[in-house]
Amino acid sequence: MIREVQSLLKARNTTFRCGDGAFYTIARANLKRGVREAKAAYRRRIKDHLRSNNTRQVWQGVQHITGYKSSNSSAAEGDTSLAEELNIFFARFEATPTAAPSHPPFHNRNILMVEECEVRRLMRKVNPRKAAGPDGVAEWVLKACVDQLAIIFNQSLSQATVPSCLKSSIIVPLLKNSITNSLNDFHPVALTSVIMKSFGKLVQSHIIACLPADLEPFQFAYKAKVSTEDTVATALHAALTYLE
Repeated sequence: MIREVQSLLKARNTTFRCGDGAFYTIARANLKRGVREAKAAYRRRIKDHLRSNNTRQVWQGVQHITGYKSSNSSAAEGDTSLAEELNIFFARFEATPTAAPSHPPFHNRNILMVEECEVRRLMRKVNPRKAAGPDGVAEWVLKACVDQLAIIFNQSLSQATVPSCLKSSIIVPLLKNSITNSLNDFHPVALTSVIMKSFGKLVQSHIIACLPADLEPFQFAYKAKVSTEDTVATALHAALTYLE
């Protein structure tokens, strides 16, 4: 409820308690007109969100109108055995970071180098609402440090090493169902560093660009506009061809 409608509602209630019929009629009419104008303004705002393809704001408005509230289910209290099993299950992924092995000097004239414009173009595509990685660095901070990131990426490529701090990740168990009976009711999600994911995408794009045009036709991974459905369709077609 907006402030204007709240003030009109308060004025109507005040006149009702005072017992003045004339002022109460005026306050009630003003309240009806204010509610009608507020609904029209809200309807125009929803339409503007739809025109601008802002579906997030649209769904937030629908949830606000319907009074929807997300239910964050949690494990039952007192079930310490399940919590301990879950801790042991996910702790097996934990590893103590070790010092990176020393590599001999890498001499290659065709060493891969990334440009600052490439890093800036990639950072524009990063969703600022995504959760930060183990380093806790937000996406908007990385967008402001594009030139420094380009230096770090090129230094890592020239030395053929990746800093150990970028290799760590946080595993978060997400609940699949409302009832927890076993470890299979949790889905592990790894939160990796945004810097490392961006670095991997840059290297991947350069590797894909170097692939020959006459690549193996049955190579489906790391190819543009190709998915697992193409793999299944190709295998099924080959099987049906031999059965005919």
